[in-house]
Amino acid sequence: MHKYVWILIFWLYGPAVRAQNPTYVLAFLHTSQDKEKLTEVKEKEIQKAHLANIDRLFRAGIILISGPFSNGGGMFVLKVNSVDEAKEVLETDPGIQAKRWKLELMPFKISGGSMCAAPEPYVMVSYQFVRYSTTNPVANYKANDEFISENSASSLQGIASHQGGLLLACSFHEGDGGVLIFTNKSAVESMNADPLVTSGHLTLEHKVLYIARGSFCEN
Repeated sequence: MHKYVWILIFWLYGPAVRAQNPTYVLAFLHTSQDKEKLTEVKEKEIQKAHLANIDRLFRAGIILISGPFSNGGGMFVLKVNSVDEAKEVLETDPGIQAKRWKLELMPFKISGGSMCAAPEPYVMVSYQFVRYSTTNPVANYKANDEFISENSASSLQGIASHQGGLLLACSFHEGDGGVLIFTNKSAVESMNADPLVTSGHLTLEHKVLYIARGSFCEN
C-alpha cells in the first residue's frame, strides 16, 4: 500500500484509536482554608457559575461523574488525554479561578465497578467514599508502596465487594493508593480493622459523597 494511503488512514482513524485509551483523572476540590471572605450574593453567584461549568463539561463528555462531599469540597472524574489537559479544563471553573478550592489531580485505573451518565432528572443520593493512601509521614513505608498498594487494593476492594455494595474501585498510578465508593457504611469498620490499616502501613479517609443516582450504572 502506498505510504500516502497509510498517512491518510492514520489521519482519519488515529484520533479514534487514541480515544480508545483515555486517561481517567480524579479531581479533588479541597476547601481552601484561606479563601477570601465574600458576600452571600457573591458566593451564590460563584456557585451558580461553578454548577453551570460542570454541566457544560458533562455535556461535552469530559466530566463523567461529579459530586460534593458532606463536609465540604467535592470530586470530579474526567476523561481526557492527559493530566495537563484535565488541569487546563478545570481552570475554567469559576470557583477554582476565585480560589474557593484547591485542586488535586490523580490519574487512575478502574479495578472494579463502572461509571455511567446519570439520567435526568437527577436524583441525588449519598454513598460512602474511602480514599486509602500508602504514604505514611511517620513511618517510612514509601519503599514498599507498590507491594502495599497492590495488597491494600485487593483487601479493601474485597471488603467493599462483600460487605459494602461496591460501586467503583480506583487505583491511583505509581502506588499512591486509591478510592472505593460503596453503599454500606458498616463496611468502613471492617476496613479500619484491616491489618494493613491497624499496622500503620495504610491510612484511610472516609467521607460521604452526594451524587446523582445512576452515576455508577446502578438502578
